[in-house]
Amino acid sequence: MIPDLLPDLTRIRGWVRDLIAAQDCARKKSIVLLAVDGIRYADVERHWRAADRLQRIASVFPTTSSSCWLSAMTGDGVERHGCVGVVFRPHTTSEMINVFTHPEGFAREGEQTLFHDAAQHGLTPVALSSDLGAIDCGWRDRLLNGAYITPSPLHFHAPCGADTPMDVDGFIDRLNSDLERIVARSERVFGWIFLDIDRYIHRHGYDRAVGRYLLGLNRLACEWAKKGLIIAAHSDHGLVETIHSPTLEHYLDQIIKRYGLEMGGAGRTRWLYVPQSVNTLAIMNELAANMPEHVEVAKRSDYFAPSEQIAARVGEVLLIARSKRFLAEPGVLFDHGSLTKDEWDIPFAVWGVGR
Repeated sequence: MIPDLLPDLTRIRGWVRDLIAAQDCARKKSIVLLAVDGIRYADVERHWRAADRLQRIASVFPTTSSSCWLSAMTGDGVERHGCVGVVFRPHTTSEMINVFTHPEGFAREGEQTLFHDAAQHGLTPVALSSDLGAIDCGWRDRLLNGAYITPSPLHFHAPCGADTPMDVDGFIDRLNSDLERIVARSERVFGWIFLDIDRYIHRHGYDRAVGRYLLGLNRLACEWAKKGLIIAAHSDHGLVETIHSPTLEHYLDQIIKRYGLEMGGAGRTRWLYVPQSVNTLAIMNELAANMPEHVEVAKRSDYFAPSEQIAARVGEVLLIARSKRFLAEPGVLFDHGSLTKDEWDIPFAVWGVGR
């Protein structure tokens, strides 16, 4: 089941809104929020010690970026905002989509984000395109709703950025330039920068370069805090080592073909859409009898509250990785999507507010 002892990503909007409101009554500083994809709390506990505030928080389920970032920016849980992962059916009778390529973002009417909160407090809401500049889809438009989008260089989505050794100093210099671009504006600003280091970690894991990057980010945040800028940062999920199982892939291919199922989800949580002509309980029993112990077979209702939207978008049967061995794309060594501690525990940090 889903751990619920920690405040989760849906609290980010309120916390940052409080930071913004506090500046109305204090020194009226600009604020920048760094959205650092794929960082575990265990890493920043060592590397972000200089932060004025460092807190362990929880991700949301499934621990996929599309779900997590929307929860952070809107303050809504997955069941409310409806972005249940990467690959899913938006409607009961529709075909499967990938949210990172689909033009529709499926926003709720009147939906607002942190950017609207900033504007209401008199700050200009600015989102640098950064690593979101590599995608063009409705999900991106929904995430950045309410922001003035400013073109800026790619970070980890630059050509070969995920496959080559990390140029840590170059990435930190690029982030510094992004911050300079924000503070150069004459008015007070709420800035948002997306840093998709997750793309590197998928292929390399949490190597020394990742640690050096986090230390560099901490150092840069401290420098800018001394100049009067407030910097906050948080992640969306962590990653864990994942080994592709050809045996599991073959078995799932066979059962999908036999019963006319479809598979959605992403990473370490997948689900199966079961046709009305097929008995869901029979499918679950067969899976439970044949799945290895390290793959949990669950009902949709075990992890999602019942609603018409969730029933359309999430398959009836969930498959959740509980160990290293699961399904993985070629070249992927670390992945996310499930509920292990390193996927679930993530950081929220603030520099420039005093201890």
